[in-house]
Amino acid sequence: MENVGERVEMSAPLKGRPNRVIPILVHTIENVVSDDMVEEFCVGRSIDLDAAKTKHGCNSIVALYETESGANVIEVEDELIKKFRSHPKCGNVDQEVHAATSDKFANFIYLAVWYSDKDPLAHDPNPVQ
Repeated sequence: MENVGERVEMSAPLKGRPNRVIPILVHTIENVVSDDMVEEFCVGRSIDLDAAKTKHGCNSIVALYETESGANVIEVEDELIKKFRSHPKCGNVDQEVHAATSDKFANFIYLAVWYSDKDPLAHDPNPVQ
C-alpha cells in the first residue's frame, strides 16, 4: 500500500469555508480508511504536525485542511469526528483533549493512521506530509 499522503487525492491541504470542504474531506477520509491495511485512524487538529505525529505514535499523518481561523478549524474537526466516531477503525474518543487553535498561525486538520503491520517505513517513507 502507498503511504497515506499518496492515498489522499490532494496535493496540498484544502483551504476554504467549512461547508465547502467538509464533504470533500469526508470522501477523502473514507477512501483512505477503507483500505484493509489501515488498522486505526483518528482525525485531529494542530499547528504542529510533527508534534501531533509524535503524540499519537502513528505510522503516518497527513494535513487535510489548513486555515488561519480558529473557529473554522474547530468546526471542521467537530464535524469530521461526529461523522467518523462510530467507524470501527476510528480512534477518536469523547474524552480527548483538543489542541489549542491560533488566529496567527496555520491550523491543520490531520488524519493520523496506524497500519496493521506496524512498520511505518513500509508505508510512509516521509515522516510528515
